Amino acid sequence: MGFAEEDSDVKPNVPLVLVCLSFSVLAACGGGDAKESASGADNSDGSLLDYFGGSDPATQQARFQRQQQIAEQKIAKCMRAEGFQYSVYVPKNSFPIVEQPKRGGEVAFKRKRGYGFATNMNPFVSAQEDVNPNNKMLEKMTETEQNAYSKALYGPSTPGEPQSSTPTGCQAAAYQDQADAYKPLESKFTELQKRIEADKQLVALNAKFVSCMKKVGYPINKEQDLYEKLLNPKYMKIMESMSAGQPQGAEAAVSDAGPPPVPTLPAAKVQEMKEFELKVANADADCRPQRDVDVAFEITQRYEATFIQENKVLLDQLKLAQK
Repeated sequence: MGFAEEDSDVKPNVPLVLVCLSFSVLAACGGGDAKESASGADNSDGSLLDYFGGSDPATQQARFQRQQQIAEQKIAKCMRAEGFQYSVYVPKNSFPIVEQPKRGGEVAFKRKRGYGFATNMNPFVSAQEDVNPNNKMLEKMTETEQNAYSKALYGPSTPGEPQSSTPTGCQAAAYQDQADAYKPLESKFTELQKRIEADKQLVALNAKFVSCMKKVGYPINKEQDLYEKLLNPKYMKIMESMSAGQPQGAEAAVSDAGPPPVPTLPAAKVQEMKEFELKVANADADCRPQRDVDVAFEITQRYEATFIQENKVLLDQLKLAQK
């Protein structure tokens, strides 16, 4: 999302997080408590979130860190086979928690907490105190040795050329099980989103919402523009300004071995992001009353329930791969 991304190309959480910003699915992504989010075994609430750790942020974070721990163990084994020492490293704050509203309280939540992104940055804004145990070893290597280490970990790369869309190296291999489980569903999720967006009732609600947002100074043409044209560009600009001048290529191997740490952001920058998010979210709340969110939730749940029935085998395989 622009806060802290893994080097691996496998990001099972991303599709639903992005979809959650769309009008129809925003309601479906909210709601639930720890008890409800643990109901994935029987999918009693018919939510796809059950297959992605549920709606409880703490549960999602625990799941993500567990996945990282398993992947790191695979990386260590792979690196040993390549002739390198590698210590398992799972940063404590490597997964920013995206706070989510209780079902039925989405509009009230937006007025106070925005979308739960920048407004929830306090837990992971400060500099990460975790020390990557691989760094001291890397610092003792020659540049040639560092290049060989980086090649084994991340796969070959050529300076100035874009990274291959098919990642290689020990890190990519560690996440392969999740990639294999998600791949058969990727196009199906896209199709699901298209069906939801084409629903006539949701199209009407979207049109009303977009028209209202334009009147209050946010010229969006579709729901996704809230993220793609308003929030993300603002956040990325700030984040990129903080990473300017950081080492690249072989030099980055010393600092980038293992999952990258969350950048440290000055309090003033964090506050700027929070204020912007709250401003947009409050306009959203004015233009999208709770009754509209409730209708969108009910419609979306019906689509999701059908999707789960049609793809339960693949979804169960995906859920198993994430454990």
